[in-house]
Amino acid sequence: MANVTIAYGLLLIVIGALGYLLPADAGQPTALIPAYCGAVFLVLGALAKGGAKRRKIVMHIAVLLGVLLIVMTITALGGLGDAFSGEAENAAAIYARSATALLSIGFVALAVRSFIVARKSGGMAQPEARG
Repeated sequence: MANVTIAYGLLLIVIGALGYLLPADAGQPTALIPAYCGAVFLVLGALAKGGAKRRKIVMHIAVLLGVLLIVMTITALGGLGDAFSGEAENAAAIYARSATALLSIGFVALAVRSFIVARKSGGMAQPEARG
């Protein structure tokens, strides 16, 4: 999952760079927000390559941040229709936020699946029995 986190971070950096460089009103600093988030995920992915205990903690932090990105960007998906039809004021921002939302949904889904598989295979510590 560490490699997936690194790839996710790289894709977010690409989205941020494209959003900053390509639109007609290029150079808006807020377009780089996905790139900054991507840099954080690169670091988390690199840290997750450490020991199993550190990997568990780091990946849970990464998923929490992925969920936060979903919450912050999901509303852009509703504006895709306007962006495609040319009626949106800033279509590039809608595309960038939508791409970030979709990537984040995919990342969180893969991570949750990974957590479930690890739990079933005994890769995560089982809760202690109370009694």
